[in-house]
Amino acid sequence: MPFLNPPDVMPEAMRFITRALLAGGGSLIEDELFRLVSPLGLVEATSGEGEEPGGESRSYRTGGRIIATASLAAMRGAGLVEPTARGDRRVVLAQHVHSHFQSWEQVSAPEFAAFLRSSVLAGARDVYDEADQNGGVEDLAFATALLLAIPDPLTPITSFEKGSGKSLVGVQTAEISDDIGKWVIRNRERYLPLTRWVTYLGLARGINSQGLLVVDPSEALEHLAVPLLDRQLSMNEFLDRLAPVMPYSDRGPIGSSLRRSLNPRPGEDQVSPGLALGLQTLNLRKKLQLTLLSDAESMEFPIGVDRSIRYSHIAPGVTR
Repeated sequence: MPFLNPPDVMPEAMRFITRALLAGGGSLIEDELFRLVSPLGLVEATSGEGEEPGGESRSYRTGGRIIATASLAAMRGAGLVEPTARGDRRVVLAQHVHSHFQSWEQVSAPEFAAFLRSSVLAGARDVYDEADQNGGVEDLAFATALLLAIPDPLTPITSFEKGSGKSLVGVQTAEISDDIGKWVIRNRERYLPLTRWVTYLGLARGINSQGLLVVDPSEALEHLAVPLLDRQLSMNEFLDRLAPVMPYSDRGPIGSSLRRSLNPRPGEDQVSPGLALGLQTLNLRKKLQLTLLSDAESMEFPIGVDRSIRYSHIAPGVTR
C-alpha cells in the first residue's frame, strides 16, 4: 500500500507497531498486535494531527483500528514486515528491522525516522504509478523530489488547491504541465499525509497548524549527507555521492526523472531549490562548508526568486 493514499497511514503508527512486534519477540498474532497498538496508543500519537473542520481530529473520526490496519498494510508494501501466506494471521517483523533495533526501547521517534530515511526511503524504486495500490514508498519519494524542485523554497506552500498563497496545483501547473495526468500529486487527499511524512522525516518544516510547509531538508541532510564528507569535494562529486542515499535528490534516479519532467528543465549547473536551501542551512550552522573557489566549476543555489548563490565545493564542517 502506498504511503500517501489512503491518508490513514501514519509514521507514528508504524513506530508503535514496530515497538510492539519487538516487545513480542519479533512476531504477534494480528489481532493481538492491533489490541496492543490501537486505539489508545494511536490516538495519543496522532492527537491534534489532521484536524478536520469543526475541530474533529482524524484519529478519532476514523478510529485507531483503521489507522493500524492501513499502516500495517503500508509496512508490508515497504518490506518492514514479512509477507504472509493466505490465512496466516501472524505478523512477523522483517529481519533487517529486527537487526537494526535490538530492543523496543530503542525505537524512539527520532531513531525510527532515521531508520526510515536511510533504509525505506533510500530504497524506493524509480518507477511510480499513482494507480498502483500495491506499491510502497515510491509515492512519497517522488513527492519529495517534487518538493525539492519547487522554486522559492523560503515561501511556504499553503495548500494543495489554488488560493491566495503557493499551492501544489499552481506549482505543478507552472513547473510541469496543465495536464493533471502528468502531475506527481494529483489530488488534495495526498497533501495532508505528505506534510505529515516530510516533517516527520526531516525533509520539511511545518509552520503552524494551518498546514504551511517550508521545504527544508537540512535535518535529513545532516544525517545522510554530512557523513559523506570525508574531505573537500566538488559539488558534482558530492551530488553523485548523495544519489544512492537520497534517490529523490538531483542525481538520484527519482530526482533525475522528476527534473526531466520540469518545464523548463533545470540546467546541469543548478541545484534543486529545496536541496540548495537545506545545504545552505547546514552551511550557516557550520555542519558543512560551502565555498566558491576561483577558476573552479560552480553550481547555482537558487535560494529565492531573486536570490541565487554559486558554490563550487563542499567540505566537512567545523562542528561534526
